[in-house]
Amino acid sequence: MALITTKLFVTAASLLLFICASNAVFYKRGKLSGLIERKFSAVAHMSALSEMPSPQEPTADKVWLFAVDGRKRPYSFFDAKGNLVGFDIDIITRVCALAGKQCEVVLAEFTECVFSNREITYPGRGLMAGWFDACPGYVVSVDRQSAFDFTDPYLYTDASFTVAPGNPSGFNPDISDYSQFTFAHLTGALTNEKCLERLNKTARNIVVAADLPDAKALLLNGTANVLFSPRHVIEGLEVLPQRVHCDTGGAAVILKKGSQMAQWWNPAFQMLRSSGEYQALCQIGQVKYSAPIECLPQATPKQPLPNQKPTDLPSDKVWLFAVDGRKRPYSFFNDDGQLVGFDVDLISRVCAITQKQCEIVLAEFTECIFTEREVTFPGRGLMAPWFDACPGFAISIDRDGAFDFTDPYLYTDSSFTVAPGNPSGFDPATSNFSQFNFVHLTGALTNEKCLNRLNKTAQSILVASDLPDAKAALLNGSADVLFSPRHVIDGLEVLPQRVHCDTGGAAVMLKKGSQMAQWWNPAFQMMVLLGEFHSLCLSSQIKYNATIPCLTPSQLQHRTPKGSLTFQAPSTKVWLFSVSGNRKPFNYVDDQGQLTGFDIDFVQKVCQIAGQSCASVLSPFTECTFTNRNIVYAGRGLMDGWVDACTGYADTLDREMAFDFSDAYLPGGDAHFFVAPGNPSGFDPSLQDFTAFTFVQLTGAPTNAKCLSRLGKKFDKILIAANLPEAKALLLGGQADVLFAPRSAIDDLQSLPQGADCSRTGTAIMVKKGSTLPTWWNPAFRLFQQSGQFGQFCQASSFKYNYNISCLAAP
Repeated sequence: MALITTKLFVTAASLLLFICASNAVFYKRGKLSGLIERKFSAVAHMSALSEMPSPQEPTADKVWLFAVDGRKRPYSFFDAKGNLVGFDIDIITRVCALAGKQCEVVLAEFTECVFSNREITYPGRGLMAGWFDACPGYVVSVDRQSAFDFTDPYLYTDASFTVAPGNPSGFNPDISDYSQFTFAHLTGALTNEKCLERLNKTARNIVVAADLPDAKALLLNGTANVLFSPRHVIEGLEVLPQRVHCDTGGAAVILKKGSQMAQWWNPAFQMLRSSGEYQALCQIGQVKYSAPIECLPQATPKQPLPNQKPTDLPSDKVWLFAVDGRKRPYSFFNDDGQLVGFDVDLISRVCAITQKQCEIVLAEFTECIFTEREVTFPGRGLMAPWFDACPGFAISIDRDGAFDFTDPYLYTDSSFTVAPGNPSGFDPATSNFSQFNFVHLTGALTNEKCLNRLNKTAQSILVASDLPDAKAALLNGSADVLFSPRHVIDGLEVLPQRVHCDTGGAAVMLKKGSQMAQWWNPAFQMMVLLGEFHSLCLSSQIKYNATIPCLTPSQLQHRTPKGSLTFQAPSTKVWLFSVSGNRKPFNYVDDQGQLTGFDIDFVQKVCQIAGQSCASVLSPFTECTFTNRNIVYAGRGLMDGWVDACTGYADTLDREMAFDFSDAYLPGGDAHFFVAPGNPSGFDPSLQDFTAFTFVQLTGAPTNAKCLSRLGKKFDKILIAANLPEAKALLLGGQADVLFAPRSAIDDLQSLPQGADCSRTGTAIMVKKGSTLPTWWNPAFRLFQQSGQFGQFCQASSFKYNYNISCLAAP
């Protein structure tokens, strides 16, 4: 990488002042495991720059966190004494001082900032979840601009080709056809397939390496011939002299879409640059760190806008829409690496009508939705929330239990796909599918519940993590049929029959309780009324050379709003109650996919009495609670605010260390001991000494070691199962003798007659410590209970769900 330098004369005194004006370094624990943070104070001014505006005093509000991995000399690295130093640290220090911001640098793996999957670059978990605000030193590129926002660039960058010593494959970067060579690139790097396409290079075989040691190993063992990377020197390898550009202007600070940080960073950086201090920092950094620093050449910098201070921030919310970039013609990357598609255009237009600030952000589809044990759950990204919405998802009965939706805008149906030639002879017209092995994509609406609604009998259903996984299952014979919402899949045969799993089309999928539909729907209906939506559909089919199944005006007519259109969302909070959907009769997904049960009805009744807006939402029970080394902890979903409460959890002594609880509404004495059929180990619950037996318990369950101790039992070995199928397998496989669980019956296991009560007061609503939910829930529930209506409600529920539900009477 050629160093671009500028002529700059610095006095010895000024040079000494800059080198010595370093910050004290200290270490402390942060929110990230093993985190090291560096606290900054203002850097002293050079005497030649004494007329510059003095830094503002940092406010006590937000601390802006910048993530580095500590492995990029001379930009961020550990010196011989263990201090985190580098040019990026210096730039962050100075810009934050000028802007009057409190800033800290945190350590994080670079994949928490950016990573690649199947040649698409996605934002990392750490940046999206808000573990930190920014990642310095990342190159601005066409494809990255679809996933991130950026500050103004502050470094020059180019890319190189690296080979094993001696270039054994004879690679020449000057040729245009690279198809005979196997390439490697680092996950998340801009030196990817999209860049090679923009350089008019033909490459077929590309391997993504998890890190630099992995990439080096691929070259040295012959798995790859060429490493395409933004590095000029890599120990043990030969970097060829040719340089190319994958960037669109240099390296900058990378931000989450919608971040407001650039609003104060850019004016402060431009102030730094226009004063000449940026060039001084660059020259001093090369001396200080004994390495070339790829600084930008001296040029006329951008000036801050009139009357704009570095601290001015817009106050409006930026709404983030997540797409995976793999759904042509809805959201995909064109040949130039730009994210385009019908969904992108529709979002842009609806947001423009409402004057909302909206951004498209890249995320894997499993961050929106996934399937576990044939129950559809909201993804981590939507619940966290890393973003607000996922466009283009079909509305279905079972999805209604996990999500809210906008009005639909696309027609959708589903198909059956087989291996070429249909080797199993599958016929979609038959009603009995039990002889065939099915596969569907995780999170897809083409699942067991849909087959039930279609009156089809299916027994064996596999869940594939993605389309390549599903295709492999068909082609290797593990599955006979792929049930999916796709009409064309390369290398497979899609049968002509079409069925419906949806309840009205595809829409924008939202987290339960989201207020987005309150402004989206009126704006979308305005487009329909004016004919603009129909025009957009027709023009998009030409633009993207594909059929787009938009709902017709007649199909949309019944949704036309009456009266004046308003785009203001109500401010009422929607309280979210988490249920796992597999505890019949309390909360479960029925054969048709409907989320139902006593808990669902009960929550709605109490919320109605309290005058609160509430919704039950599906999430795995481990988002509420889990067990580690026999200690019960609060789950991620409850602690991070994905949900406000978890319905139907026993109030136990050990759980009270991790949670708060509402008043109990059901008794807690429903725990039992389960054994394999015939009780092969001869377990007797009446014994006091259980040390001869191996127990298994469900993670997070109240039936744990603490409960056994409170029951006066001696025990030795306890295994923790992630879920009920795993617990059953341990029992039936002989690895465990007894399952202690808060259930009265479990299929395929023998329930021993002796019960136990692990609860303190009974079954209640479990909330995060300090939650205000019990302050309105408890008075409403007591009113419900003392009026006698709760008892009547329980009797009616017992009849409705064909199960004796024994509710607690009023005290």
